[in-house]
Amino acid sequence: MKKFLYIVFVVFFSLMSEETIKGKYIFIEWEEVEGAKSYNLQISDSESFTNILFKKDVKETQLKLPPNENFRFGRVAGIDGAGIRGEFSDIFEITTRIVQDIPKKKFLSKDDKVALDIDKGEAKEILFNLNQRGWERYLAPFPLNKEGINLVQYYSVNKAGAREETKTAEFLTDFTPPEIKIEPYYTFQYGTNELYTNGSSQFKIEAFDKLSGVTQVNARLQSNNDIIEVPIKDGVVMIPTSFSNKNTFLIVTAMDAASNKSSKTIRFFHDEEFPIVNLFPNPEVKKYYTPGEKIIVQASDLGSGVRSVTYSINSSEPVPYLEPIILEKAGEFTIKVFVTDNSNNTLIREVGLYKVTPIISTTKSITGIKIHNPN
Repeated sequence: MKKFLYIVFVVFFSLMSEETIKGKYIFIEWEEVEGAKSYNLQISDSESFTNILFKKDVKETQLKLPPNENFRFGRVAGIDGAGIRGEFSDIFEITTRIVQDIPKKKFLSKDDKVALDIDKGEAKEILFNLNQRGWERYLAPFPLNKEGINLVQYYSVNKAGAREETKTAEFLTDFTPPEIKIEPYYTFQYGTNELYTNGSSQFKIEAFDKLSGVTQVNARLQSNNDIIEVPIKDGVVMIPTSFSNKNTFLIVTAMDAASNKSSKTIRFFHDEEFPIVNLFPNPEVKKYYTPGEKIIVQASDLGSGVRSVTYSINSSEPVPYLEPIILEKAGEFTIKVFVTDNSNNTLIREVGLYKVTPIISTTKSITGIKIHNPN
């Protein structure tokens, strides 16, 4: 078998800056040899190879190893289909290089592309290998094809046919936008999609990103043409009073270190105003009533709408108001009405004294006319 053409170096790579060393490894590559089904790599601390520190049979034409300061020299031999090992390559020295083609930001997104730092004017062609998927010609900046760690190897061949050493860089990618969670507190929903809020309501905001991490979270409120940015304090958004009696959207956006963006929206109706309640007849106008008279409760709400109306008589347990209140017996009665809207704003109105007098009749009448409850 013929001798090998090989490239060997130890790579230090930085993902924060050129001064910050994130990790290191030994990367060895050689050209494929016709007839070889696998290769035997040996590494020693001397050119005599009397002390072989590492040896391994591999099917690929490259190998990545942990660093070892005693790994100083190497050689490679091809193995054919019958398992016969051929002649070893020339002994090569393992040297150290620093990769400086580092991305400006730590994480790249799916929209970022990698441009190789080779002088195209001097190069006849440029080849690169992305994540060991195979060598291909470099024609233009290319995107990275997987999330996480990406290995890029590349070299150029000049017009005289000379090949430069292979350069290597690693890039971290994050293709997934942050996940946003909006959790309502002290809000109200009654079996429908409509969500109601009041002055005590709040929304807890959380944003997560598994790879590059969340760098920015913003929130804004929108109601028709009214749009404002709202602060997120201790992870919580409160609704300003100015949005009362409005259908409103809370829009939360998040961005990670790779500039991936996401947003989430929640719709609600905000109401901080109390319902309105009136009773008919009005006890302030009509002072006296006869047994069997009806008191009508009229409740309304200009915002989220009335959800429930209850009442009590003389501090009794409140009961739902379903039909007019009938004062059946003579006496003095105080009616208290409770009206709650869909945003849980509750109005409690205690209505003045209702005096119910019995029917007064006479058994002796000069005119023969009975008198009932004269006012």
